[in-house]
Amino acid sequence: MHKINKDKILNFIMSLRDSDSSFVLQKKFNQSTLMSSAFSLLTLELIGCIESLNSQAYVNPFLQNQDKTSGLIIDPKTTFDRSSLEDPEKNYIHYQTTAFSLSAIDALGYTPKYSLAFLDYFRDKKNINKYGEVLNDMDSSYEKMDEFILSTVCVNEAAWRGSDAMR
Repeated sequence: MHKINKDKILNFIMSLRDSDSSFVLQKKFNQSTLMSSAFSLLTLELIGCIESLNSQAYVNPFLQNQDKTSGLIIDPKTTFDRSSLEDPEKNYIHYQTTAFSLSAIDALGYTPKYSLAFLDYFRDKKNINKYGEVLNDMDSSYEKMDEFILSTVCVNEAAWRGSDAMR
């Protein structure tokens, strides 16, 4: 039986590093994204090895790609249309990237550079209900993931801003 231990996990994750303080998803494709970096960083946090990194270098790609207006963290390999900010189908990848990036930023001991203004839309009861209706019409896997993503972002924001953030 093949045994996986902390050192093997650490070595594997570190083998996925690329030259600009980010991580690739798979070595054979050699393409890094904010999501692949976030997953690697969160794995390092889970095994208790994230403190061995230069956290400033690894947090920079996330902070540099945070949209000033919306607060979303946009992978530079994707496109972002501000006019459809609340459209879950068009912005699913941006909500997802933001949720995992925020977790990685937090794991590195930092907070986002800009306010998570895109959440303001969802603070209105009518808008959150409308969003829920759109999710109900989507594939159930998207619905569950979007609920998870939105709640993850809200929990992170509440932690950074204090308990009054969610009132």
